[in-house]
Formats: sequence, C-alpha cells, structure tokens
Amino acid sequence: MAFWVWIFVYILSIYRSILYTMKKCLLIIISIYLLSACTVQTEDDLKIKERDPQLDISIGFWDIGNSISDEKDDYLLFLENKFNINIIPRNVTWANINQKLLYWGASSNLPDIFAGDILLSDVYYQWIEEGKIRALPEELSRFPNISRITEQQSLDKLKIKGKLYFFPRNSAPDSSYNSAERGILSRKDWREHLGFDKPQTFDEYLELAKAFVEMDPDGNGVDDTVGITFTNRNYLSAVFLSTVPEAASKTWKYEDGRWIPGYSSKDMMKGFNELSILWNEGVLDYNINTLTGYQGFERFCIGRTGMIFTQAKPRKIRDLSVTWKKYNDSDLTDLIEVLPIWLNSEGKRFAFHEGKNFWSSSYFSSNVSDIKMEKILSLYDFLLSPEGQMSLKYGIPDVDFSIKGNKVERKDDRDISIKYPSIDVFRDLAIWSLNFTNWTKDEFSLNISPENIMDMCMEQYLQSKAILNPVNMDIQYMKTPLKSRFERGDSIFDTFYKVMIADDPETEWNRQMDQLKSEGLDQAIEEVNRKALEMGINPPS
Repeated sequence: MAFWVWIFVYILSIYRSILYTMKKCLLIIISIYLLSACTVQTEDDLKIKERDPQLDISIGFWDIGNSISDEKDDYLLFLENKFNINIIPRNVTWANINQKLLYWGASSNLPDIFAGDILLSDVYYQWIEEGKIRALPEELSRFPNISRITEQQSLDKLKIKGKLYFFPRNSAPDSSYNSAERGILSRKDWREHLGFDKPQTFDEYLELAKAFVEMDPDGNGVDDTVGITFTNRNYLSAVFLSTVPEAASKTWKYEDGRWIPGYSSKDMMKGFNELSILWNEGVLDYNINTLTGYQGFERFCIGRTGMIFTQAKPRKIRDLSVTWKKYNDSDLTDLIEVLPIWLNSEGKRFAFHEGKNFWSSSYFSSNVSDIKMEKILSLYDFLLSPEGQMSLKYGIPDVDFSIKGNKVERKDDRDISIKYPSIDVFRDLAIWSLNFTNWTKDEFSLNISPENIMDMCMEQYLQSKAILNPVNMDIQYMKTPLKSRFERGDSIFDTFYKVMIADDPETEWNRQMDQLKSEGLDQAIEEVNRKALEMGINPPS
C-alpha cells in the first residue's frame, strides 16, 4: 500500500511540476507578446526621434560661462524642452574673444553658434572660402521673424553668391540709435562743486579733466583721482569724432577725390594731437592699456575718475548704476550727466555713426548639419517673436507671468535675471533685446532703467541724430581682393594707443601708415575707387 501511495505522490509532483512549467511558459509567452507590443511602440518613438532628435548645440558667447552652468536653471530647461536641444556653453570674454575665435577656427573647432564682429574682415572671407562657416538657408519662409530681418534690402549687398553667411544681431530700432554707442558720462556733482560750466570745446574738456585730477573733486583730501577713463581702450575712438568721425566708426571717407579708410585721412594728426595732449597732461587713466570688462566702470563708481568714455544708452547706464550701488548709497542718476563730444575747430559736432543698426552678428559652424540648423533657426525665430520677447522680459509663461487681455500679470516679482541667469544670454543671442526695449517707456523698461536715465539718454540721442556723419554703404560693403585686409576692426585701436603714448606722435603715425602701405593699402584704395567708378557710385555732394 505504501508503495502505491509513494507512486501517487511522485506522479502528483510530476504533474505539479509540469503545470508549473506550463504556467512559466505561458508567462514567458505573455511577456514576449507584451514586449513585442512595446517594441512596436518604441520603433514608432524612434521614428519620431529621427524626425526630431535631441541635439547638442554649442554656443560661443560673451561670458556665457557666468550664465549657464552644469546646474541648469528653469528658463534654460524651458527652451531646451521646447526645441529638444541641449545647450553647451563655450565661454569667451570681451578681452579674449578674437583670440579664441581664431584658435577655434584654426583647429576646426568653432562652436555651432558664435557671435562676433568679423563681418567684412579677412578672417570672415577666409572662413567662407575654407568652408568653416555655413550660409543661412535661402528658403526661410518657415521662420517669419528671421526672414523679416534677412529680407532687408541693405543686406543684399552683403550676400556672397546669393547667400548670407551671418545673421545680423540688431542692436537698435534703426541705425541712428547707434550714435549712442559712443558717449561721455561725467560727474555732474563734481563739476558743479568745482564751479565749472558744461564743457563745449576741447580746451574746456581738458580744463575740466585737469580739475578732476588736481582740485580734489571728491573732497577727501587725497590725490587719488584721474580725469578720464574708458570702458576699454576701443573707446579712444570717440576722441576722433570731432576731427575724423570716420576713424571713430571704422568707415570709409571721401577725401581729395577718392575713397579711403577713415583712419588713413590726412586729418588724423588733428585727433592724435588732442589725444596726445590728454595723455601728456596726465588726465587719461594710466591703466587704459590693461582695462578689461567693467574695470572702467569700477573705477568710475569708486570715485577714482570724473569722466568715462562709454556708451550713452539706457542699458549701459543701468549696468553702471548696478555697479554704483555696490559701493555707494546715493542715486547715481542724480550725480551724472551725458556729455557730447567736443566741437571741432569749425564749431561743428559729429555723432558716432556706422550706417547700420548692428555691429556684431551670429555665425554658424559648417559642422552644423541641416537638421541642427533647423533647430537653431527655430530657436532664433522664437527669440525674435513677440512670444519669445515677452518670455525674455518676464520669464516662463504661466509660471512667471500670464497675459490677461493686453496686460501682463506677473506671478513672481523677483528680478528674472537673478532667478534665471541664462536669460541674459538668450536676451542678446539673436538681437540685443534690451537695447530695443530700453528706448521705450513701457512698464518693463522703466523697471530696468529709471525714467530719468531714459530721458537723459534720449536728449543726447536727439541731439546726435541731427549731426550723423553720412556713410556710403555701397563703399562700406564693397568686396575687392585687398579691401578686407584693411578693414582694421578693433586692431586699429592698438595703433591709436601706440601713437598716443609716443614721444613724437606724428613720426609714429607715419611709421604705422608706411607699414600699412607696404602691406598694400594704396592698392586696396585703388581697387575700391576703380570698382566705385564701375558701379557708378557718386561722391557725396
């Protein structure tokens, strides 16, 4: 009997084992089925991702490393999620941008997007020829906010074989506002305390600057002030506005029956004489050759200088006031004034004028694929759109603000730039957004730049607008084999500095000009004038 019980138990265990195995098989079959169903869905997702893959986009931009870090803020994530991209910052500073771009270009390692002032230069044409930068697509109708800018007739002159190899980063509503790119901010309280009227002539400016050095304008009993400093030495160019305004704006001039680069004018020594007087009289900041970034601002705000050559626009004075508050309890706007450049020997005054409303552009590496370019253009089009501009002012829609009718209702009163550091990059990436809004007295602009700052700048702008020096853009944008070699860009200010500090400025300037002539300056001028004749470009009346 026990034997048959044992047999029964054994058979039962085998049955249970088979049943268990069958259940396992059934579970495996069901799992395989479910996995296959998931695989079908994943393949669909992959097809979608092939059409819209997440892509890394590197951006080379001034001080981007201060705004975008490994800990991404929510505004950056908002843009990355919106366009399915991953932003990689490539940092440059105002001091090293030219060197870094040249290095990246030489090593074929340019960022996908980079900003700079290389248009019309030798480097610009060389990089196009070598295939280092790519053109914008000719068909841009899908990006209406981009095409609105690229279809401007003036840009046709800058096309190469029908293509644009840059995107202009407009910095003002129109070119006349660029007169504010050069201006003089001065300590009104110091001037009034010392009993001086507003200066008009060069001699009056020199006298006031010397008083700022010698007459203890801050009343601290210490000999610790200088007359004039600069945001950086490029602003030395403002000195030439009263003698050769074309040298200040790096434009071409019609002189003695031919077109020449402004810096090669026979009148340059008039400007250099004034510059040398300022230097030799000890009123210029002796640190001028090493000033970088906002060091000039710092020196002005801690009371080390009475005047600063910088930009006379609301955004710049706003930036200055931020630095001011770090060191002072008083209101900067009650203590400063915007001064025009001094009158020339004929009693005339000219304003800074480049003839265009952008000084820098966006460029795109040739390593950028068509798919990536599509994403970049989508990002730019959004940043340029009313929706994008609204987000750049107020933050993330429905998180930081909402629109009720025509009114913006803010949900967070914090400074958006502090809450989202990355927003400063995107405000300036496609255009200099704040340069536009700061000329308009809307709620946002007045929150950034007080009304008295805007009034101060607007008054100076309206005066400058009436005295803009004309620029022939056909000549300016003309391309000849040698012309680009002598579009000196910021390097011309190195030359200005060398002449200014020389024992004999005229001898040094002649030496510098002889060097340029040995490199082909005269031939470049000949080419331009020959082509101007062929194109029927008339001299100014």
